[in-house]
Amino acid sequence: MRTILVPTDFSREAEQAVKVAASVAQKTGAKLRLLHVVQSVYAYEYNEGSPLLPDTAQQRLARQINMAEERMQTLTKGLEGRNVTVEADVQVGSTAKHVSNIIADNPDVDLIVMGTRGDTGLHELFIGSRTEKVVRFANCPVLSVRHLDGEFRLRDVVLATDFSDDNQPLIEKLKDLQDVFKFYIHVLYVNTPVNYDTTFRIEERMQRFLQTNQLENYRTAIIDDYSHQEGIRRYAERVHADMIAMVTHGRSGVSYLLDGSTAEEVVNHATTPVLTYNIHS
Repeated sequence: MRTILVPTDFSREAEQAVKVAASVAQKTGAKLRLLHVVQSVYAYEYNEGSPLLPDTAQQRLARQINMAEERMQTLTKGLEGRNVTVEADVQVGSTAKHVSNIIADNPDVDLIVMGTRGDTGLHELFIGSRTEKVVRFANCPVLSVRHLDGEFRLRDVVLATDFSDDNQPLIEKLKDLQDVFKFYIHVLYVNTPVNYDTTFRIEERMQRFLQTNQLENYRTAIIDDYSHQEGIRRYAERVHADMIAMVTHGRSGVSYLLDGSTAEEVVNHATTPVLTYNIHS
């Protein structure tokens, strides 16, 4: 892993995300890149250096930028002693646009870590606001962090899967993390009344999936529940999972784990950090 990007608004949830990202960076040797974007209706004029920017707006923006830079310095200073290389950046404009530009210009960004506020945060993450746009353009996994007790650790990770080939990019990332954190992977399939299948057929598909992906240190589980998101969340709680991993492409109609609403519900209600990988189609 080379670079972990952490967009931050300095909220408590964002601080949790920075803490998680620092733990991953410390283990993997990745560089930590912190980004704060000052939102402004005059973003274009400011970034283009336009002389037409009103003096009052210019002064207001200058104060906001100075405050953000001071808070960024404090945040960076708090990471001293963790043996992590940190790069801090304060920009003006749209968070989604700046993150998208960073991703486009820096192919070494392997992971984005973001804080989420549950219901509110999930609207930002999956339903049309700036963070959803980040996920839409990201060509790397996004780790959403809602709550964290103590240090971030990975011992048990739930891979919620439908056994499709679309899981492979996510699995490769999990393998990289597993090499470092040495966790167990719980390969989970949730059988629901809507997508019901027999246990025998599910086991056959699971075996083909395991043979194709050559996982190590894994356990398998097939559970019944009324909805996929509830089954994933409840199973993660039962095994005290440190992270849930799943793919999504942010739209419905293909299969249950590629349905953005399923991922939305999991991130929205699970206290466990959730790693999503957007399959672009």
